Amino acid sequence: MQRQDYVFAIHSVLFAYLVLAAAILATLRLHGQAQEHAHQAGDVCRGFVVLPTGIAVLSGMPVSHAPGGTHTPHAAAHAGGAMPSAMEHSHMQPMGGQASHASSPLLGYTHGQEIIPQADMLCVPLSAAGTVTWTAIGHDAALTVTAESLKGALTHGSRTNAALTLIIRQGSLPVEQAQVHLLARMPHHDQRMPGGHGPANDPDVQGIVAQPAGQGRYTIPTVDLTMAGPWLFEVHVQRGAETYKAYFAADVGEE
Repeated sequence: MQRQDYVFAIHSVLFAYLVLAAAILATLRLHGQAQEHAHQAGDVCRGFVVLPTGIAVLSGMPVSHAPGGTHTPHAAAHAGGAMPSAMEHSHMQPMGGQASHASSPLLGYTHGQEIIPQADMLCVPLSAAGTVTWTAIGHDAALTVTAESLKGALTHGSRTNAALTLIIRQGSLPVEQAQVHLLARMPHHDQRMPGGHGPANDPDVQGIVAQPAGQGRYTIPTVDLTMAGPWLFEVHVQRGAETYKAYFAADVGEE
């Protein structure tokens, strides 16, 4: 009996260790899945993604729930057909293959879907409402562009239009004698053109001209923000034959 009791005790201890090991493995597996999910979620752009076509698409924010996003994106008349349904994540290829969407400025993406930017795309995060200073993002880090609102938080319906100062530097040196333009638009409200409507967003207009104010500062005294919601701002800095583009995004509130 003593030998049987000893064997039973050994088996009980081994069984307890096996149960504990299984529990630890299950916990580690769940933790790893949670980390992977968090990593993927963190890679999704929450703002605008600038595609290789130069057109931006709203990412990670359903258009119907976006501030001011009451309009439904139009069918891609410019692409010769209807816009495909939204994909869950951008690591899936645009439906039908890249070739079938070669003529589509949005490359088969739809406004609002969660997009994980690829190497040839730019993610322009949407700043919180009330932000008054932004650092623009571009493909080339040679220049830095900082934007400042001169009249506080950006709002729609204000009796006084927004005003901005753009501070442009190359390293620590201010950029002087450049031609600077600003395009302000809402790409997901694209009834007339894939780029979205907004001030000076016209194929024949190269944006709102910024006036040089010295020390790398360029001012835009009037920007008419016609609607509340996510806005994309595109800055063009032309120096000689070269044009540098940088982007920032703001959530424009109601007055």
